[in-house]
Amino acid sequence: MSKRKRILLTLSSVVAMICAYGWFFGIATAMVLEARYFGWKAPVLKKTPVELADSSISSTPVRKLAFSGYEFEVPWEVDDEKTKVVGKMEVIAFRSGNAMLVSNQASKEFVNLVLKSGLDRDSFQKIYGKEALQSDYAMHQLMLQSTPDKVTLFTPRGEAVSRLMMLVMKGIAIPAPADTGLFSIRSQEFRGFQ
Repeated sequence: MSKRKRILLTLSSVVAMICAYGWFFGIATAMVLEARYFGWKAPVLKKTPVELADSSISSTPVRKLAFSGYEFEVPWEVDDEKTKVVGKMEVIAFRSGNAMLVSNQASKEFVNLVLKSGLDRDSFQKIYGKEALQSDYAMHQLMLQSTPDKVTLFTPRGEAVSRLMMLVMKGIAIPAPADTGLFSIRSQEFRGFQ
């Protein structure tokens, strides 16, 4: 076999392999690259909530705050000028530069907001399961458990799209870099995320 024929055969084999890869994994590769890009642009997307290691109560002097019929204490200096009430939420700014969002929403308000984004209830349940629609807490948990590494070449297309959608929602829902992490909080009265 001549050198020219070997080069053509090798080149055609490479082109055929690239076409086969593109046919079977092209869209999956695009989704994986998009998920990794999201994680690179917003590193908080790589984090998932972990149990809060220290749930002890601080002994430092506290300030009592109230919002929407709830009272709570914070051990930090509040920046009253930057603290604002926006609709059903209050953003409490601290002198350290950190902030806390407190909201009192109707039951399943977040679930209903997500369903208004385009998916009907039945389609959403097929993709994410019934549990995600049971409460806002369950919906937040589903969203916060999503990470870019859960989108792989072998993830079924529908599942990969649904995971990318949750990553986008997570990126919107977490306003800060969350350098210290994401935490699950539980007490006898409530459960949530920090």
